[in-house]
Amino acid sequence: MDDHDDAQDALVSLGGLSPQEALTRRCQAIEGWVARLDVQVDGRRLVLDSRDQVRYDPAQLTVAMQEQPVKVAWWGALVAKLARIVSHFRQVLEETQATVAMDVRRGALRCPGKVTEASIREMVILDRRTRQARASLLEAEEKLAAAKAILEGLRHRKEMIYLDGLLQNTEMRSTNMTIRRQTLGGGGRDGR
Repeated sequence: MDDHDDAQDALVSLGGLSPQEALTRRCQAIEGWVARLDVQVDGRRLVLDSRDQVRYDPAQLTVAMQEQPVKVAWWGALVAKLARIVSHFRQVLEETQATVAMDVRRGALRCPGKVTEASIREMVILDRRTRQARASLLEAEEKLAAAKAILEGLRHRKEMIYLDGLLQNTEMRSTNMTIRRQTLGGGGRDGR
């Protein structure tokens, strides 16, 4: 089997798409998911586009610089609230597991056979209440991770704003030097 056959097999497994096309489609599917953060905090539902949080207009650096600390503070506070929510769901999961374990043990007293700790653990894991608590915890952890990623993106945004400012400052200085040289008639201060 040669490389061409491997490539053909890959195309077939990707539904007729080239690996690049398949990757592009996967990224597009993920982009819609990653770009939005839908979270309920303090009774308010927030649907935020992560791209809008880190995007800025290089022509409006002053506005971007003024927004930056406010955005970092807001997202930092949101991360703290989400961390508290994750802690709450961890506690709920632990309490649910304990409650289910007690229920299983009480039920085991009525059963004639031997019930081991391993079988109790398995029953706790498979119980509907435990699965629901675990799903809530996983969802909260996912939202916390997304908020942390946006906060990290804002740190990168700060660096980009700074670098864009340096670049614009350098461009303005070089443009002013060129204009000054042309106004002075050529070379430098002495006019040569």
